[in-house]
Amino acid sequence: KTYTSVLDAFSRCGFVRQAEEIVQRMERRGISPSVQTYTTLVMNYARSRLPNKAQLAADVLKRMPEPNICTYNAILNACEHTNDENAKLTALKIACDTFDVIRRSPDVQLNHVTYGSFFGALANLMDSDRNEIVGLVFQKCVLEGHVSNLVLSKLRKAASPQLYSRLLAGHREDNLPDEWTCNVRELNARDATT
Repeated sequence: KTYTSVLDAFSRCGFVRQAEEIVQRMERRGISPSVQTYTTLVMNYARSRLPNKAQLAADVLKRMPEPNICTYNAILNACEHTNDENAKLTALKIACDTFDVIRRSPDVQLNHVTYGSFFGALANLMDSDRNEIVGLVFQKCVLEGHVSNLVLSKLRKAASPQLYSRLLAGHREDNLPDEWTCNVRELNARDATT
């Protein structure tokens, strides 16, 4: 818990390299970092300005015994906030691979944060031709009841205005069907305003 608290503090101060050094020191000394510790390290990368943050976050995943949905969502977040033009293609591949791993995992359940972060990654990392994938992913999100404020906010950025309107199927953002939002664990999930 102490190591994780220090990593969290480093994350808020932008000390990414120091956070990585602490985790490496733990591993060298035979102290097994917890899932929460590794996830905090991934969040360090996601919050950083490093151009290759998505790759660094994905590399942490390879060191973890059993990542959880928070870890995967943090990786998607790192991908979503990759702004270096030279790293965007790699970040897009990592985002798609990560989303696919979550989708196929019997042990990890995706949530509205997963969908929102994935839509954010698509919006930031794909210049065009994303409407088809955005539409398919949103349909799955609806079927699973994970439409939230976050999802709609990121969907608006990822979809063309015409697709966004069509995907809402005549529903208002502030009055979505219960089955669209039934699995969202967020305050005011049904008040889906952006």
